[in-house]
Amino acid sequence: MMKRGAFNTWGIIVFDYMVLTLLFTLSMILVVPFVALVVGFQDYVECDLHSRKLMSIIRQIKKYIRFIVPLTGLLILMVTFGLINILWLETGFVIPDLMIKVLSYVVLWIALTILMHSPTIIHHMDVSFKQLIANSLLLIFGGIIRYLTSIGLIVLYVYGSIQSIFILIFGLPLVLYVVLRFSWINLENIKEKMK
Repeated sequence: MMKRGAFNTWGIIVFDYMVLTLLFTLSMILVVPFVALVVGFQDYVECDLHSRKLMSIIRQIKKYIRFIVPLTGLLILMVTFGLINILWLETGFVIPDLMIKVLSYVVLWIALTILMHSPTIIHHMDVSFKQLIANSLLLIFGGIIRYLTSIGLIVLYVYGSIQSIFILIFGLPLVLYVVLRFSWINLENIKEKMK
């Protein structure tokens, strides 16, 4: 028979997951609050299972709003640039089209890397916005395997989301949890290497 404490813990986990699923779904529809929610989610990810609180997400958003607003603008600009060039821009010439498409994919990769790592940098380092962007890219070297696993997980999530609305809605909190956890582990590895 399951102990009452374990039953309560599982109930809280399921409730939190459902609330997070709703929040992330709404933020994906509205686009702008998505980055803020991801930054706030970092604190939730790093807490142990018994001390997690959903209100910590809101507190983190309020605390780091000075980074969230420009970061949101930058990421929206980068993703828009990349997608418009990939999907609609055709010059009629092969070489310029290829160069533009490659540049667009690189911009999307940089935007994804910044989105993956910036919550960890914001949460653990006292940096300027320029340092935030640079450190987000440098965090790759804390663990290349974890970084590639995160990218692979995101690609699988996007592919699964195209196939099923269920994966789109319910998979995002899980994917973000793993990606942000790996990002945090990469930061800890870099700190260890610098000692």
